[in-house]
Amino acid sequence: MDQPGKHDADRAFFDFQVAIFIVRNRHPVQRRGGRIEAHRFVEGGAGDYLRFDFYSDGVSRFAYAAANTPTGSTTFGSQAVGAGGEALYMRVERTGDQWTQSWSLNGDTWIQAASFSRPMTVTGVGVF
Repeated sequence: MDQPGKHDADRAFFDFQVAIFIVRNRHPVQRRGGRIEAHRFVEGGAGDYLRFDFYSDGVSRFAYAAANTPTGSTTFGSQAVGAGGEALYMRVERTGDQWTQSWSLNGDTWIQAASFSRPMTVTGVGVF
């Protein structure tokens, strides 16, 4: 598993160039060694990307948002989400330089997990 703060997982991404966008996905529970995982990323260039994750420590589930650059990483949020076993929805919104990660149990009612300002010229959006 690619742990928060590390960036050694395989990735697949789509070319994406707009200043305002919303990414919304339903995440089925993926289990790896007692953990659940779902990862999305926004790439801004070689080694410069934002990651938005759901992960579990085996007891609780979390929404996680961070920036990774060639010189290090910055965590913008790590918040406990939902109850065990339920599907989670993740929404990532960007308006200008403002990014917001939200989560939902039903796709209708959203709870903000992280919000931060970070300029980025987006070159791709994808999963890992």
